[in-house]
Formats: sequence, C-alpha cells, structure tokens
Amino acid sequence: LDGDIDGARVEVARSDHGSAVLTDGLAEAGAYVHETVLYALTRPAGAGDSTELAAAGDLDAALFTSSLTVEHWLAAARERGIESAAREGLADATVGAIGPPTAETAADHGISVDVVPDDAGFEALARATIEDA
Repeated sequence: LDGDIDGARVEVARSDHGSAVLTDGLAEAGAYVHETVLYALTRPAGAGDSTELAAAGDLDAALFTSSLTVEHWLAAARERGIESAAREGLADATVGAIGPPTAETAADHGISVDVVPDDAGFEALARATIEDA
C-alpha cells in the first residue's frame, strides 16, 4: 500500500493484543491510523488440554493463531507444572503459526515453527499444517 495511502485515514478495529506490524506499516506509508479495540483476548479457565497431550507425547500438531496464543499455551503448561515436558512434546509435533509475528513470538519463546502459510488465515494455516504433518 506504500504510495497509495499517503494522507488516508485508516480505522483498525481489533482485539486488545493486536501486533503493531499493521498499524506501524500503515503509518510509515503516510496514513493517519486510528485503532479501536473491540474485544479483549483472555484465556478461559481450564484451557490448556493440548499442553497435557504434548507432555504425554500425544500431540501431532499445534496451530498458533496469534502471539498471545503462544503465551497462553506456555502459561497453561507452566500452571500445570508440565512446561518442560509440554515443550518436548511440542518439539515432536508439527507447529504452525498464522503469520510471521506469531512465528517470531514462538521463536522468542524457544518454540520451533514448521509452517507459516503465505495467506494469514486460519484455513490456510490448518491446511498447510495438516499437509506438513
């Protein structure tokens, strides 16, 4: 969009944990960017069954759809006292990330990502991860 949006007013409506990649890129291209937070992302109580599957060696694939899902997954494993075993199980599974920012967060946390689809949508992520697995 560089060169096409200089001076444009852009509204970005999203969650409270959106990456700055989009808003910074739009601003750098010359747009006036306003962000509206529509919803908050929280981890439901009791979530994290996949951490137990990973710790037991029974997880074939994991799909991370945001940086926050990476952090929540690790927090759930930590709270269960199985973080080390869950990380080992995750290393044996196929790991997909919805886009480069999510893959970078995973890498920052020591998680190796096998799949990052060209299209940052869930269907593309699921299909690419299944194909790789």
